[in-house]
Amino acid sequence: MRKKNCWEMIVSALEAEEVEYVFGMPGSSKLLYDAMYESKKVRPVHAREQSSGVFMAIGYSCVFR
Repeated sequence: MRKKNCWEMIVSALEAEEVEYVFGMPGSSKLLYDAMYESKKVRPVHAREQSSGVFMAIGYSCVFR
């Protein structure tokens, strides 16, 4: 059995907490996004600018939570 790397462990923790979306910029945490693409539960939402990701996450939490 293959050991999980740290990025896969982070995604497993997000799944355990029932996180549906992670907002952020592509490229800054490429390895995290690579691990997230294997997940069926956690979906990345890419923003073009840093503050846009923050506003998207705030808007999502206000409307859907």
